[in-house]
Amino acid sequence: MDKDRLAGFGRWDGSITWSPRERDLEVSLFMENMADEIGMQELESNTFSGGYAQNATLTNPRYYGLVVRWVN
Repeated sequence: MDKDRLAGFGRWDGSITWSPRERDLEVSLFMENMADEIGMQELESNTFSGGYAQNATLTNPRYYGLVVRWVN
């Protein structure tokens, strides 16, 4: 059934990591969903007892951050 099909979507994620040679340290910048486009990643159709409703799970909006790690 076409009502139970999801349209495809693409997403760009990226990260960059810097690790100085003289230290046990890693610093990373990351960004997920660079274009900030929301898509459906899951669609659930309920039965008669559920009122034939559909529940959808959406992707997260743009998310970015900094990670600092000490490594051995």
